[in-house]
Amino acid sequence: MAAIDYIRSAGLSLLGLALTPVPTSEKKRQRVMQAYRDSLEYYRPLVEERLGGVKTDDIEVRDLSYLNTDIFYDSLAKELEKDSRGGTLTQVDIDATVSTWNLGHAITGPLRWLRNGLRIRTSYYKAGNNTLYVSFAPLVRIHDFNLDERFSSVDKDCVYAISYSAWSALGGKSDLVDNIMRKNFADYCADEYMSHLYPEGTSNGRELPDVFPFKNRVRMIVENHGGNVVREIPANWLSLSEGIQG
Repeated sequence: MAAIDYIRSAGLSLLGLALTPVPTSEKKRQRVMQAYRDSLEYYRPLVEERLGGVKTDDIEVRDLSYLNTDIFYDSLAKELEKDSRGGTLTQVDIDATVSTWNLGHAITGPLRWLRNGLRIRTSYYKAGNNTLYVSFAPLVRIHDFNLDERFSSVDKDCVYAISYSAWSALGGKSDLVDNIMRKNFADYCADEYMSHLYPEGTSNGRELPDVFPFKNRVRMIVENHGGNVVREIPANWLSLSEGIQG
């Protein structure tokens, strides 16, 4: 039976590979994105409890195709917020900014299409607007024909996003070096610290293990100080890292 299941899964994956130029249907997209929403709702209280009762904010789920637009309008909203105190932007300025962005968006379209087409991660969490973007890039669509393969990575993707979101709530900073550590913290939580939460068959759809330079540092902090230290890492990782190499 196991051999039959393996052959079936391999066959579906090969068929999915052959069909990667074909966009994922809207019906399948909605099924996948709803799976992410359901998983976030399920895991959020479990992760919060595991991290000492910390409270995290709701995470929105959106199609990755909206990422660049969301980044632009988030930046514009921040400028408008600053302007409400300083009063320097006019409607002409705003219209010119939007027009310039639209032009640049059109010019860079082929490059963005190529970049998105080569993406292999199934989702991307953006802390700035607390949103988990779900990818339907061609190399990801290999799994969209066989949705069981796609769904197997949803749990870890969501625990990673919740753990990443918890960094600030646990006292972590958001400067450049801290953001690197934040990624490793979330990676460690999703891969190891929360691994007992997952159902059998869960796979890693985010990135290769240990791809970030400080993930082993998180692991060694836990080995030196015990599992409960995980919730202290965001606020105190520098002092907890003393004497640790790498």
